[in-house]
Amino acid sequence: MQSHLRRGGRRPPWPVTVRRAAQELTMLIKKYSNRRLYDTKESRYITHEELADKIKKGASPKVVDAKTGEDLTQSTLAHIILESRKAGRLLPIPLLLQMIRMDDPMLTEFMGTTLSWALQVFTQARQSVRSLAALSPFQLMQMNLSGYGQPQQPPQYWGQPQPQAPMYPAYPPQAPPYV
Repeated sequence: MQSHLRRGGRRPPWPVTVRRAAQELTMLIKKYSNRRLYDTKESRYITHEELADKIKKGASPKVVDAKTGEDLTQSTLAHIILESRKAGRLLPIPLLLQMIRMDDPMLTEFMGTTLSWALQVFTQARQSVRSLAALSPFQLMQMNLSGYGQPQQPPQYWGQPQPQAPMYPAYPPQAPPYV
C-alpha cells in the first residue's frame, strides 16, 4: 500500500506536496528567559526582525518557552507588531490606555472580531484595486459602457406593474342620485 494513502485506502484531502510545504512553513521557535529566539529548524538564534521577515514570506511560527514548553506565540507576535515602526499609528497610546482601563472580556472579543473583519475587507479592497490597476484605460472605459445602449429590463423581483388608484377622486364631485 502506498504511504500517502490514509486508512481505508482514501487519498488525503490535499496533495502530499502541499501538506509537506505547509509543514516546512511551520517553524518551531524556542524563547529563552533572556528574550532570545532560537529557530530549531535552522539551529541558530534569530532576531524579532528576522522572525517578522519569515512571517511576511509565509512562515507560521510556533513560539514556545524553552523551559516550560508554554505557548508564547500570541505574545511574541504582539511584541513584534508593537515594536515595528508603524505600531504608533496602528495602536496609538490613548487607544492602548483605554483598552487597559476597560479590561472587559467583551471588549477583547469585539476588538478581535472587528480587527479581523477590517483586515479582511482591506485585503479584498486592495486586491480589487490591483486588478483594476492592471487594466488599460480603454478596458476600463469598455467596462463602464458595456451596459449602455441596450434596453434595460426591471429586475424580476419587481413583478408586473400594478394599476394605480387615482390620487384624487373625479373632480368635480358628482351629485348624489335624485330620489
